[in-house]
Amino acid sequence: MRKTMLIAGSLALLLLGACSSSKKAARVLKSDMVEVALPLSGPQYRTDAEFYRAVQSGVSPEMAMAKKIAMQNARQEIAAAVQTDLSSVTENYAKSRQLPSEEQRSYEERMTELTYSIVKQTLTGATLADEKLFREQNGDYRHFVCMEVNKEELKNRVLDRMKRDERLNSDFEYEQFKKIYEQKLADYSAE
Repeated sequence: MRKTMLIAGSLALLLLGACSSSKKAARVLKSDMVEVALPLSGPQYRTDAEFYRAVQSGVSPEMAMAKKIAMQNARQEIAAAVQTDLSSVTENYAKSRQLPSEEQRSYEERMTELTYSIVKQTLTGATLADEKLFREQNGDYRHFVCMEVNKEELKNRVLDRMKRDERLNSDFEYEQFKKIYEQKLADYSAE
């Protein structure tokens, strides 16, 4: 009887040991995870009330090409943000003017066309705020860049181009558009 109890106890301990070892294996798996710190990820690298910013990376066996890829990716990201904001401002301005739907559509199309050219011109003026270069184990270069565009300068370019556009200037209310534009930029301060 004592032998049977000893065997039963040994089996129970063996089973408990097997269960607890699988739990330990699961815990080990979790402890194998390593948090990766992203380069250029602090608040000074994010879009704010003063600048549009974008952080991107590029990978290439050639150092210069990795940087070019990263810069192109960052410019595209800034272009998308600028385009979204300008489209929103244009739409709000057109609605505030209470134009008939056909005139509003024509006005928005003209503004969109103008905006594309401004965005293209602005991106050539985007500046490199910061960069970091890494070499991967396989020998490739990974280049991180933060590009930025000053929002005040962009606003001035947009307003200047709108003033010079004859079709827009004929029914353009400069101060009202400027007010809506500045409100959109101020929204970033509130976030």
